[in-house]
Amino acid sequence: MKIGIIGSTGMKIDLFTDRSQFETMAVGEKTFRYYHGYADDHEIFMTARNQYNGSVPPHAVDYKLIMKGMKLLQLDAIVGTAVVGSLSLQITPGSYLVLDQFLDFTKKTPHTVYDDGEFAFVDFSEPFCPVIRQSLIQACEAAGVSFLPHGCYVGVDGPRYETNAEVKMFAMLGGDVVGMTNVTEAIFARELGMCYATLCVVSNYAAGIGSAKEISRQDIFDQNIKSQDNTVEILKRFLSVYTGNEPCDCRKKNSDMLKSDITFNAQHPSD
Repeated sequence: MKIGIIGSTGMKIDLFTDRSQFETMAVGEKTFRYYHGYADDHEIFMTARNQYNGSVPPHAVDYKLIMKGMKLLQLDAIVGTAVVGSLSLQITPGSYLVLDQFLDFTKKTPHTVYDDGEFAFVDFSEPFCPVIRQSLIQACEAAGVSFLPHGCYVGVDGPRYETNAEVKMFAMLGGDVVGMTNVTEAIFARELGMCYATLCVVSNYAAGIGSAKEISRQDIFDQNIKSQDNTVEILKRFLSVYTGNEPCDCRKKNSDMLKSDITFNAQHPSD
């Protein structure tokens, strides 16, 4: 199987069993960069959202480049890792979630991968690939980490962190964690007909949850570094259990939905 890994801040690349090679690929006029190697009989393609020196903040990530690059690589599955803030005292820093839903509160982040008059009315009742999700759950169990087999991600633009009032609202609406990256990736993956799911690592309590300590980028980075060995272990376990043999509908969700403006308007004339 060809597996894509999208790494979050501080993500280690030592999940490869064979020596990995840094490669580049043209996507339009841009360059997509990734590591290429092998593990558990899978061919692995790993990239980092924020480049490899952490220089790109979440709101400036080129999601179209990453997801179109993954599409050109013809991957069988994609796992995104996401650093998140907890909206509940019961979801502790250092623990994990395998997402099954999200709430989209982004405003400026691109909402579709399509350009030039194309669009897709894509079903999002189940936004993450159920087959990948199940394998991630098995991997978390095998790794012995504290995790939830479900979770609702609240997507925001950033780069600022949330106010106490926003965090309270998000929790009341059913959110479990908050972050700045995952919603856009999930949308683009579904529009492009790719199997995608997310493993979240909790870095901190969101504003107003728990202690009154101010949220800092350094504290979040430090917690992510503490968790990275567990994160890599979960991904290794995932690679050992994922076969891709179970059927899913991710690749078919948009097969009949993509229309050009002209085609759609011709089929559905306005009054």
